[in-house]
Amino acid sequence: MAKKKHMHSMKCYFIAAAIILVAVIAISLPIPMQKACTEEAKICPDGSAVGRTGQNCEFTPCPTECNVDSDCVPKECCHPTSCINKALKDVCNLACTAVCEGPLDCGAGSCGCVGNKCTTVLR
Repeated sequence: MAKKKHMHSMKCYFIAAAIILVAVIAISLPIPMQKACTEEAKICPDGSAVGRTGQNCEFTPCPTECNVDSDCVPKECCHPTSCINKALKDVCNLACTAVCEGPLDCGAGSCGCVGNKCTTVLR
């Protein structure tokens, strides 16, 4: 009986030692630090504001800025004369005439990203 009681207490010691060992290992592991960006804002040309984000805490691009030509679309619905970032484009519910009036009508030009600005590119 005493031997059985001794074996039971040995099991408890081993379990307690294992728990302590796991706790010590867990505490000693390095904790990855999450970098917090400052909460400052950049005012964009259109008046909107963007904050910092990402691993390097860089400002997110202004919605009027672009990186590639596909970021840019005609600003106006009918006979467009300028280009804008597609994120700022309103829904077009207008019926336009078939007349070629604007610099982007009838294939005369396209929207492109030049110097990180959406602009009309004539052909």
